[in-house]
Amino acid sequence: MGGTRESVENAQNSANAADRRAANVRVRTDDAYGVGKEALGVGHDAKSPSLIAEQKAGQANADLSAAKQRIAALE
Repeated sequence: MGGTRESVENAQNSANAADRRAANVRVRTDDAYGVGKEALGVGHDAKSPSLIAEQKAGQANADLSAAKQRIAALE
């Protein structure tokens, strides 16, 4: 009967080790989620200025084109 008790203890130890590994994985997963969420926030923060810059560049191109047309008309 000693073998059965030892098997049960080994199984319990294996289960405890698996629980610890699962807890460690959960912590790392939570950390990764936090980093990903932070990166998403940074991306959203960068999007608005980027769109504004794109609009300003488009307007500058339009202004340049209009200026070139006026110069060509004066020549």
